[in-house]
Amino acid sequence: MINKMTEISDKLERQRKDDPKLLVKMQVAAQGQDPRFFIVSQIHRSTQDLKLLGLEQGDAFHGTRVSGCPLLSPSKSPVLFAGPAAYNGNFLQKDGVVITFDIDEPQERIHESLVNLTEHPELSGIPLIALSVDYGQGLAQAIGHSFHRNRDVEEMFVSRCVKPERCDESVLVLLCSDSRVHPPSTPVGVPYAIQTLGAYVSKYTGADDETMQLNDFFSGWLSTDASEKRILIVEHGGFTQEEPPCGAGQASLNLHQVKGEFLRPVIEILHREALRFEDGISKTVKDRVLAIGQATEHNLRNYPAIARAQEEGVSMESLFQIVTMDTVTGRLSEIG
Repeated sequence: MINKMTEISDKLERQRKDDPKLLVKMQVAAQGQDPRFFIVSQIHRSTQDLKLLGLEQGDAFHGTRVSGCPLLSPSKSPVLFAGPAAYNGNFLQKDGVVITFDIDEPQERIHESLVNLTEHPELSGIPLIALSVDYGQGLAQAIGHSFHRNRDVEEMFVSRCVKPERCDESVLVLLCSDSRVHPPSTPVGVPYAIQTLGAYVSKYTGADDETMQLNDFFSGWLSTDASEKRILIVEHGGFTQEEPPCGAGQASLNLHQVKGEFLRPVIEILHREALRFEDGISKTVKDRVLAIGQATEHNLRNYPAIARAQEEGVSMESLFQIVTMDTVTGRLSEIG
């Protein structure tokens, strides 16, 4: 499968280079990122949201909400939500925080998610755009709330909605929150996606937190056709001399420069977890992000739902693969 996804990424790279508008996006991406929006999407809608809302390379930094669950408070969701939101605080443009909901999600879940979203100090004062989405029709409507709103931005997103591509339910991609990297397409459509700093996912804690939500997600996802499922851990940045490095990976090698109530603890975790798979501290961001990928795979293998799938005969070697992505072009490559 990865061979076919690599071929698709190569084809899309060529198409983007032939599009003057997208070529400019790539040229800007090579210099860095300054996204206008911070977007929180469900795992099974993350890639679709980009197409739905017309978000292109560099437009939006990403956080993740576990499908079918409310967004947890920053303290209970440090990796999926709080860390990316804190990193987003470093950018100058802050035109809105976007969070999407399926059209049939209960009001209680929506309200709880919005309250928890506004608890993050780095998001204070930024307009909150909450959207109820009919993904089958490619339509959205703004959800009224009592927090800071910007009706013009809400209308912009609602008016430009486009029906997203079909979801490939068999592929889950773990990808960095970086606004320049978008989940790669599969031969079937677009994958599920978890987007975090450095594409890292925490070890299972057994507590009432984001890891418990994730385990519930994995349990449901692997309950059917588990042997056909694939998890791609996609690391980006610093693999060529010209390619800009992964910011999270670079930060984890320069902890003295990282501050913030929610950002520093997550970057410290990346550093500590990567060390377990390094022969001494990595000298390059390339080596660091690959170690972060190994730590993530190790953590995921020990989630109860995934360990149970292994006991039932699912091959972990088939389920997991670590690959790399070029930050600017989106080109996928196998390691080795």
